[in-house]
Amino acid sequence: MRYFCLALLSLALLIVACQKDVKDPNTQPPVNSDCMLTRIVQGTGIDDTVYIIKYDAQKRVQTIIDSAYEDTMTASYTGNNKYPDRVDAVFAGSVSYTYDATGNPTMVAGGIGNKVEMQYASGSQLSTAALFYRENSTWKPSLNYKFRYDSKSNLVGFDEFNSSQVLRGQTQITYTEIQNPFKDLSPYNFANMLGMDDVLPAFMFLYKSQYLPKTITARLIYELSYKQNSAGQVTSSVATVKNPSTGDIEYIATRYYFYQCK
Repeated sequence: MRYFCLALLSLALLIVACQKDVKDPNTQPPVNSDCMLTRIVQGTGIDDTVYIIKYDAQKRVQTIIDSAYEDTMTASYTGNNKYPDRVDAVFAGSVSYTYDATGNPTMVAGGIGNKVEMQYASGSQLSTAALFYRENSTWKPSLNYKFRYDSKSNLVGFDEFNSSQVLRGQTQITYTEIQNPFKDLSPYNFANMLGMDDVLPAFMFLYKSQYLPKTITARLIYELSYKQNSAGQVTSSVATVKNPSTGDIEYIATRYYFYQCK
């Protein structure tokens, strides 16, 4: 399910166009304060998906165009807030965000009738999250999550429970030393709308890890590798997804990242 099924870490294929459009991202200019991620391409063959990212005058993500679904996600902001109050899309529907006084999102609702409510232990560190689904006009409890962090405030694991608080599964995450360049895209990956749950693990838009993941161990095992250019920009990622019981490869997802520098 593409929307808020919260197929946590289901590596939906992300972003892109035909092979003829895939240039070598390592030839891009050095990163500077005016360099912004403007395009993500997924795959190395024909009929891949492209996401085109556009920004407003304050360098906030304004729109993301999805070539595969011919859809455009558009953000609405209040004042100078860094993150949107609402993201609208024709195919995906609308997603609204509610924040506390410190800027932490406390509720996300939208997609096809789903809602998540969040609680924080301290600061911006997410402690628990509860998923609800809409039945007629009533919100019904679905799943609950409890999160674990390391000393660097990276999310290193979480437990998933059903509405009766019976444990359904556990997830472990390890990290690289590569700075995470995708944090500003987090609100757009609600319900995996960008298909980036391998690069932006579940709830990345909430805990905003400083580093990119190396491995994600859940119902499947995700092994991530990245390439950077001489300026340190992440130019590609490869996610190898394996069956934890047999070690067999289920699939491999490759992505390319392009930047524009003024």
